[in-house]
Amino acid sequence: MTPQRKKSKKKATSPSRKSTKRTKKATSGKKKTAKAKKPVSKSRSPVEKRTLLTQTELARVFGVTTKTVQRWVERGLPREGEGRKATYPLEPCIAWVREKDREEAIDAARPRTLEEARIRKATADAELAEYELGLRRKELMTVAQYNAAVSGAFSRVKAQLVTLENRLAPDVIGIQKLLDARSIVREHVQRIMQVLYDAKDVPEYDEKV
Repeated sequence: MTPQRKKSKKKATSPSRKSTKRTKKATSGKKKTAKAKKPVSKSRSPVEKRTLLTQTELARVFGVTTKTVQRWVERGLPREGEGRKATYPLEPCIAWVREKDREEAIDAARPRTLEEARIRKATADAELAEYELGLRRKELMTVAQYNAAVSGAFSRVKAQLVTLENRLAPDVIGIQKLLDARSIVREHVQRIMQVLYDAKDVPEYDEKV
């Protein structure tokens, strides 16, 4: 009698366990994707976002020295507290500096002496007289007159373009060569351009100006 082989018994696995193993392998094989970075907003710096700044921080914001900030304080720059612990509100300080710059610009434009004021007045009177003389001689025109002249010239060109189709069609009917048709179209275009060339009411551009 031949010895009988023992049959190996395989353990049966439930389908639920197989599916969980597959999902684990599938998930383990995937690479972790990095989170998208939020766009960096071009806003104010962390120092400028604060409402109260130190004297050194305020000097950096305006690009000046601390001595300049001290001089501003003597002239009325807004601040809170005294001494080294004093802080400066950013928005009121910006408004104060802008107002002082505006006042200095106005003051710089004022005449310093009576003689300087007389010279400025005489210069202004001479320029006004020259302008009025140019108007009388028709060497100058107002903006309204210029706009009216240019608008009229373009209106005449528009009228020529609108009727171009009716005037051009009879001339090109029966023409078989492209060069002949182009020459006829060119003649019509040149006539329209001549309307602008002949516009005496439109002022010529002076390159010397």
